[in-house]
This record gives sequence, C-alpha cells and structure tokens, in this order.
Amino acid sequence: MRRLNLFKRLFEVALSKVFRFRRAANARWNNSENLSLDWNERTAVIARLIPPGGSVTDVGAGLQNLRKLMPESTMYTPVDLIKRTTDTVVVDLNEESPEKLPQADYGVFSGVIEYIHTPSSVLAGSRARFKFIIVTYAAARKASAAEYLWRSTNGWVNHYSETDFELLLEKAGWAVLERSRWGDQIIFLAESRHGGHNDS
Repeated sequence: MRRLNLFKRLFEVALSKVFRFRRAANARWNNSENLSLDWNERTAVIARLIPPGGSVTDVGAGLQNLRKLMPESTMYTPVDLIKRTTDTVVVDLNEESPEKLPQADYGVFSGVIEYIHTPSSVLAGSRARFKFIIVTYAAARKASAAEYLWRSTNGWVNHYSETDFELLLEKAGWAVLERSRWGDQIIFLAESRHGGHNDS
C-alpha cells in the first residue's frame, strides 16, 4: 500500500508539472520545427486506410501532410491548436467538446490522444462526428512509476497499455476493424457501432 501511495504521488507531481507548463506546450506546437518529419511515415500508413472520395477531418493536423496524400475527390479539413492555414479549424480538445470538430466520414487522431486528459469523453463524443476514426497511440509498456514519469516528460497525460486502450475504444462505442504498427505506436482503424454522424 505504501508503494502504491508513493507511485500515485509521483504521478500526481508529474501531472501537475504538465498542467503548469501547458502554455509552454502550446508554444511548442506553434513552432513548426517541433513537428517531426518522421511523422510523415506514420501519415503515409494512415492515408492508405482512407478510401478515395468522402471527407476527412484531420485532428492535430500539424503541417497537414495528410492533405498532400489525399486525392482531390476527398474533402479535407484540418483541425489544430494553431491556425496554420486559413481553413484550419482551431479546437483544443482539453478545453472544448468534440462537438466542435467538423463532421466527416473519417476522423484522424494522429499523435493526439496521448495529450488528452479525458480521452474516453473525446472518443465517445467523436461518434457523433465521424463514421470511422483512425487513432494512433503509443501504449505504455509497463505499469511503473519510471514509465509514467518518462511518458509525462513527453507531455503525455494518459498511460494506457495496448489492451486497455483498445478496450477504451470499445467502451466509447467504436469497433476496431484493423490495427497496424508504426514504430512503437499502434494505429487503429475503428467504426462507430451505430453509424456515427448519420445516426438519426
């Protein structure tokens, strides 16, 4: 019990630091140099999961490399904390409801969920916006204070194992159709169990 309390305390301290430097994190994403080119490979994997035509909302769009991989027949809408282009929809999912997200056939959350304080609410709320979602997640490798502190230094505020994250998707109303890997991240393609934004 004493070890568990210490573990919880260490996690709380790390989490408080994340809250304290939240503005600094926003400044980080405002600097394009902090957007890794390595993510282009992940984006290419995601693009292959989206059929031509239809519509895509790219949450955490960054430099909008996904747009470049979409055919002209696909309607692409970028969403981010920073308005990098005139058509970018600015939404902070730590402050605002998923209802602010533009509706689309596909919602893409690439490198986003790790930074969300209430991922279950965001994923559940996204069912009203999208028929399908593509979500990447860097799962926690083990439940330990060292692992959680390491993740927190990246600004990550949740720490699910791969199994627990898939369960989180299912509880939020998503049925996982496909999973693939990019480095140490899992890429999930999931479908809303009740038809997403076409529910009536």
